[in-house]
Amino acid sequence: MFSTQTIAAVLLLCISGAIGAVIQKREADVTTNEICRNRTPCAWAVYVPFTRKIEYFMKNTCVCEKGKICQRADDDISVSAYVYRCNAGTNNINSTTNNSSSSEVGNTATS
Repeated sequence: MFSTQTIAAVLLLCISGAIGAVIQKREADVTTNEICRNRTPCAWAVYVPFTRKIEYFMKNTCVCEKGKICQRADDDISVSAYVYRCNAGTNNINSTTNNSSSSEVGNTATS
């Protein structure tokens, strides 16, 4: 009636379906209260290498602790991005709070 190969193929399909990987959808915009520790960047401003014009701004999933602000600290030329780290606020005439093209992002800590 059925060949051994046909039965084996059907069994293989049933077994592989039963033990197959499960893909789960998860929310990407989950808000966390994790504090950016030590030298962990709080954000990056990715720029065009020759002009250094900022293309886009990307915040990390961690936030600065209360009393600190996410401020431009380094220039990582290997990835063409300004690196932002949590620092005590300073009065910088070129800084504007919550402006992605400035050197200061503002306090990202949650109350």
